[in-house]
Amino acid sequence: MIIRRIPEDFRVDEIISASFSAGLSPARDKFREHSVWRVDKKSLTTQEAVVRLAKAMGVRAGSVAYAGLKDKHAVTRQWMTARFPHGDAPDRFDLSGVSASLAGWSPREVRASDIDGNSFEIVIRRINRSDVGELEHRASRFESSPGRLVFINYFGDQRFGSARHGQGFIARHLIRAEFEEALRLAIATPARKDTGARRVFTRLLAGAWGDWAGVLPRLPRCPQRACIEALAAGKDFRSAFASLPNFEQRIIVDAYQSHLWNRTAALLGTEVCEVNGTNPVLTDTSGLVYPPAAALSGLSYELPLFSPATRMCSPWCFAAERVLREEGISLHDLRIPGLRRPEFGEAPRPLLATAGEFALNDPSRDELSVGGLFKRTVRCVLPRGAYATVLFRAIGQDGE
Repeated sequence: MIIRRIPEDFRVDEIISASFSAGLSPARDKFREHSVWRVDKKSLTTQEAVVRLAKAMGVRAGSVAYAGLKDKHAVTRQWMTARFPHGDAPDRFDLSGVSASLAGWSPREVRASDIDGNSFEIVIRRINRSDVGELEHRASRFESSPGRLVFINYFGDQRFGSARHGQGFIARHLIRAEFEEALRLAIATPARKDTGARRVFTRLLAGAWGDWAGVLPRLPRCPQRACIEALAAGKDFRSAFASLPNFEQRIIVDAYQSHLWNRTAALLGTEVCEVNGTNPVLTDTSGLVYPPAAALSGLSYELPLFSPATRMCSPWCFAAERVLREEGISLHDLRIPGLRRPEFGEAPRPLLATAGEFALNDPSRDELSVGGLFKRTVRCVLPRGAYATVLFRAIGQDGE
């Protein structure tokens, strides 16, 4: 069974909060200078969509704000804002892979906190006849009440960047001041899903690492080129890393924090199963544990993303201390020597997530497969920050 055979199999619609919607005006005025856009994209990352929209609007990409990152191999709808440079904005932009409809004007840019959640419609394909009922069976074990599934709120694989491709966490090298290896992993290690200029860039640089002046004229124009320009000018690897776009630096730290969070949450999941005398529905190949809803009852606390300022608290501190010990680090080590950013900032994250309005349609023939296989469509609403790929792994899919 697979999901995302084609982009149309994975649809996501960002749900804006009522309070943000209530603050919109249909016309621009001196109090509302941020244009608000309903953005539809297909087979693009959020950053790629931002770049295309910013160019069409005549603004810098950094001036376009968005509330969250959306999957690339999907059809997604999300909210963005931008200070439009002059006069009235057009009603629409229709560009390659992305379109945007003007929804109104706001006194401020959109933020992550303005999103209540995301609505998903996902097609599962290549289902054998013998497995048609397995989805209901798995889903029923996570059901806390009709139409509501509860599961550990793990970060999805797409959060993990280079580590997802088996190359290790860049931030592990950063906290040890191993800036050359960190930079090599960040910009000179080809990944299977690289495309366009990034694909050309990583492959050229991987074959000419160290020959900064020689490789520089051959590298395509992209933000990561600034790192090689710094090295060619005689700067050190720390300075070169600091030349990366802020967004890229941030996700490097986020990836390692998410890894530590997932490992800690998995230990907590193991404990609740042992205490309740129940078996997990699933323990996946990466060691993440998925307890049934019955074992998760009452676990409503938050587990923070770790930082040097994190205070170890019950009931999760035993798991956090074990994970840090196995990683060979302490909370104090979660900083990058000689750089003020990116920093390991603490952020709370609910241990559990609930999939609301969960519905699984009847099976039908999978028109993209041969051999009498079936497909089914799942619909649900997840809270902001929860990953549909995690839910689908829980009920028996690999999420990719």
